[in-house]
Amino acid sequence: MPLFGATLSGPSKLTDILVSGMSERPGEIALVSTTATWSWQELERDINTVAANLIAMGLRPGDRIASLMPNRVELLLHYLACLKAGLVVTPLNYRYTPPEIDYALEVSEASVLLAHSERVDDVRASKLAGDLPKGLISFGGSLDNAERFEDLTKGEKPKVSYPEPDINAPAFIFFTSGNKRARRIGAAYAGTFKRCDCLFVLLHRIVGETFPFQYQGGV
Repeated sequence: MPLFGATLSGPSKLTDILVSGMSERPGEIALVSTTATWSWQELERDINTVAANLIAMGLRPGDRIASLMPNRVELLLHYLACLKAGLVVTPLNYRYTPPEIDYALEVSEASVLLAHSERVDDVRASKLAGDLPKGLISFGGSLDNAERFEDLTKGEKPKVSYPEPDINAPAFIFFTSGNKRARRIGAAYAGTFKRCDCLFVLLHRIVGETFPFQYQGGV
């Protein structure tokens, strides 16, 4: 399997990231994990369904959606769906403790948190996670009254309008441990990347053979 896809001729809108694959080879494999594969057509379908469900939850362009997830294909689907919906991807370090989770949620002004069920105790111990404006989304198991990410990928896609991307709007917020204070409290500052600064190239690469997705290098 090749590690790199075709070279892009120029910048591409983040909402149109799959257009080339969809138009030229919709049935070919676009994404591979250790348990499943997605064609370009299937990937587009799942991303659009998740994005539509996020919009149907009441999320609007510019809302921050935090994630506390390990590397896995569903996290990539989540990122791409957020970009489709005009949301700001805000990944948190998967090892964050409850105080660090709270700090990141407060600084980023997150509207919702996607969390893996492995971290359910820490999410419940968080002072802020349970009171986010749009609540919680769980993956891999139940988390109180949270929506299940698995359900957001299934069923009939809600009829919504996808926002026209604003190239000057934020696309990502990354947290870094840049100094001693940051390591102690979890994050010193958030680096915000505008949509015009981001250029994605989908690689034919098995998920897990890269940096953690909560870092800009992994993305």
